[in-house]
Amino acid sequence: MAAMKVSVIITAACLVLAVSGSVVVCLCTFLPYWKVTKVENQRATPVFINEGIWKRCTTLNHDNQTDHVCNEFDLTFLQVPPSLEQARRYSKISVANGFTFVATAASSLVFGVVCSRNGRCCFKILMVVSLMASSVSAFLSAGSILRAVIEYDQEIQKSRQTPSPNVPLHMMLLQKRGSCIYYGWIGGGLLICGATMSLITAIAGIVVLYRKKNCSFTEVLDDRLQLVTSCET
Repeated sequence: MAAMKVSVIITAACLVLAVSGSVVVCLCTFLPYWKVTKVENQRATPVFINEGIWKRCTTLNHDNQTDHVCNEFDLTFLQVPPSLEQARRYSKISVANGFTFVATAASSLVFGVVCSRNGRCCFKILMVVSLMASSVSAFLSAGSILRAVIEYDQEIQKSRQTPSPNVPLHMMLLQKRGSCIYYGWIGGGLLICGATMSLITAIAGIVVLYRKKNCSFTEVLDDRLQLVTSCET
């Protein structure tokens, strides 16, 4: 039972990492701070352009006032760059798998708490299955968001090294990474930590189930794949 309580504590930590990582990934996906462009004009005050994967926000300071305007990308008139399209696709995959990670981690925690109280094999197996599912979804979520920010950041570096020929001589563009790039790294790191902990706990649970002779899968699942309540540790 002591080992089961340790598993519950680790599963609770996985749930915390799942929620934290998913929240950071959502912030990274929907905030317009993937790329920051400062337009310096000798004839006017600087203009700051914050670009995300869904919209662009422009900030202009003049006469002690700040104008902040955000516009979503009009896909009917704007040709979406490949980097932007890839970032959108992988961000969607990351958010979806992040929510799956939260759901499976929460269910494994519930099964672990129930199992620690009555010690039934069926809940141990359900906990292990949930942990395996949560680790898979977390790795997919982390890999997707990291790939999105890496590819988008590469485009930023290319644009910094290759000035645009359409910019007038009296203007200068200064581009740099936005905060969402760092959010993506942080969110991916949290998800990887949660996935690793879930995978290790699931493997440990499989080893425990394998060593217990009276707690086999055949005793837990009948011919109709219904859980029985008579299997004891």
